[in-house]
Amino acid sequence: MSNIKYANKTALWIIIINLAITVSCSFFPLVVGELTASLITSLIALYIAKQGQIKIPVARPKMKATLLCISIAITGFPIAFFLNYLGTRLGSSGAAISENPYTLWQAILVMAIFPAIAEEITFRGLLQGAFMKESVGYSILFSSLYFAVIHSNISAALYAFFYGCLFAIIRIATGNLIYTMIMHVSFNLLNVCLAYLGTDISLSSGWMIALGVFISLLFFIILGCFLYHNNISFNESKRPIKSIITTEGVVALGICFFIMITFTILR
Repeated sequence: MSNIKYANKTALWIIIINLAITVSCSFFPLVVGELTASLITSLIALYIAKQGQIKIPVARPKMKATLLCISIAITGFPIAFFLNYLGTRLGSSGAAISENPYTLWQAILVMAIFPAIAEEITFRGLLQGAFMKESVGYSILFSSLYFAVIHSNISAALYAFFYGCLFAIIRIATGNLIYTMIMHVSFNLLNVCLAYLGTDISLSSGWMIALGVFISLLFFIILGCFLYHNNISFNESKRPIKSIITTEGVVALGICFFIMITFTILR
């Protein structure tokens, strides 16, 4: 089996498994169901990676690199907020965390920590690892694309693609999935805390826009410095991009887009 076909089959299995686990765990109490879904997803992803001889790069993180990664994740928030706002203008409501029946600490566990770890193992570990056998550049693009479309609304998909690309680049630059886990958890924590604190961020405020632009500039500066000190080698494929998506990949994307459109209409 070619590397491309294997990567696309892996993507399809990830989508099917995520849907099956989400539906199955919905019958459990909320917190138990969410935690169980994250745990099972992680274990299955690790099993598939082992069977496909895909290495999940995990090592002890360094303090300086950890702080830089957290800074990148946090300073990218204004960009994510703008993409979320853009998604709402396209007709999809953003996630309303405050409406969920969790306490703050429960939300931190089931919406910030455990999903972030499971998604990093699945998308940056397993799926990106599968595509990297063909091309580093394509691994960034397609792992981020599948990560985006598995979210059930346009708003989340837009900023998920942005952060998916960011996490994928950091995974390549550092060769360590722990850093992307830390970044993902940091972003989720900020999201949850802002929602539970009832912080209202509005694009109609001039000073808020100026602050967002300033923080975004910091994001690009910090990211640029980080990448400057971490060399990324690209083993680029000679295949045209349209040949990277096989039938399995088309089916996986079709399932996700169908669910996204259905949720958008129902909302």
